[in-house]
Amino acid sequence: MNWRLHGKFMPLEEGRIEGLLAASIAGVEKPSHVSGFTGFGAGLVPGLAAWARAAAASPWTYAASCAARARWMLEGQPLLFAAAAAGAWLGRARAEVRGLALLAVYYAGVHCLIAISEAYLVPLWPLLAALGGAGAAELLRRVRPGACAPRPEPARAVVLALLAPALAAAAWSLTLVVRYPARAAAAAETDAAEEEAWPLLDEARRLLARGDARGAGERYRRAAALRPGERRVAVGLAWTQALAGAPAPCSGSSRSRRATASCRPRRCPC
Repeated sequence: MNWRLHGKFMPLEEGRIEGLLAASIAGVEKPSHVSGFTGFGAGLVPGLAAWARAAAASPWTYAASCAARARWMLEGQPLLFAAAAAGAWLGRARAEVRGLALLAVYYAGVHCLIAISEAYLVPLWPLLAALGGAGAAELLRRVRPGACAPRPEPARAVVLALLAPALAAAAWSLTLVVRYPARAAAAAETDAAEEEAWPLLDEARRLLARGDARGAGERYRRAAALRPGERRVAVGLAWTQALAGAPAPCSGSSRSRRATASCRPRRCPC
């Protein structure tokens, strides 16, 4: 989609990431302070190079800002982090728990390196909750041996049942992404028609204020050609033609016939 819209490959956010790199260099810690940051126009590669040079030039200052962001992260969900840490420790003998803990540490650590917004951490919360659940299962297993014995077949069925709607939603989202350029082009044409019709409608109102119903009707007729099916334009056209003494344009739809009921006495050929 980015290639079709912008003519280039974008591995990361084109402008947003540059603003976040600049905010991290400046020592910004809290997400509320980066909500309005956007790209400055230097580009991704020069921005990454400048960020790396600034971090290397003042390593202790940069490390302090990373620690401050980690502290903010912990303060945001202290119970969830505590449950995840306890679960990782209790289930450290299991390879899957160790892998999940490593993934959570990696994700949290990467997002301590730059200034971020709160939305960036949303994928982290399910990982921490899963670690907390693993710890609870380990405690139950120690209290009641065999209570939480692995059951591959039911677990696989549950996972597939949960993944099915998620995969369907992902497929639908990808369909929307693929169709986006065409839909955007259609929306751009509609916006262009709106921009072209607006001066005509404004001029029609001024002409009506001066008593020139025929001139206003001509403007409404041109606007109706740009906005076919627009109810406000159709009603304005019917009204200006009624004011000018000409038959009002009727439509075949029931709603349009109700909106232009005055057509019937005039025997409008609809």
